[in-house]
Amino acid sequence: MSIAGGAGTLVGVVALYFLLADEVSGGEAIASLVVVVIALFYVGALANTRSVPLRLGSRGVGALVRSLVGVVPEMVRVGMALVRAIGGGPDRVQGAVVHVPFRFGALTAEDIGRRAAVVTAISLAPNGIALGMDHEADELIVHQLVPRPVGGDREWPG
Repeated sequence: MSIAGGAGTLVGVVALYFLLADEVSGGEAIASLVVVVIALFYVGALANTRSVPLRLGSRGVGALVRSLVGVVPEMVRVGMALVRAIGGGPDRVQGAVVHVPFRFGALTAEDIGRRAAVVTAISLAPNGIALGMDHEADELIVHQLVPRPVGGDREWPG
C-alpha cells in the first residue's frame, strides 16, 4: 500500500465516522487526528521496508494448531481468574512478565517464519501476549494474566 493510498483510506474512514456520528466532541476530533498521524507514520514505514520472505515448516503449523486447541482451556483459566478478581480479596489477578528462553536465530526465511509462528501462537490465547524479543539474551518476553510455565523448547516455546 502506498502512503497516499493509506492516507486516503484512513481519512475516508475517519470522515465516514464523523458523518455517521450524531455528535462529535473536540476530544474525538483530536484523538482522530492523532490516530491519523500515527497511522501515516506506520504506513510510511511499511512502504519503505522490503518484503522479507518467511518459511513455515510442519513444526510451525503444529505450534499454531496446538495454540488453537489451547484457546478454550486458556479462556476458562482467564475467565476464572477474572471472576476471582471481581470478588477482590487475596486471590486477585496478578499478571506477570515472563522471560521465556527462545533462540532468536538468523535472518533466514526459516528463522523468520519460526519467530512469527511462535509469537502468534503465544499471543493467540487470551492468557498471554508476546511483548518482545531480546535477541542478545535469547529470550521471548511474554505477559501472562495468569502466570504459568511456558512449555516447549528454545526453538518452539509455547
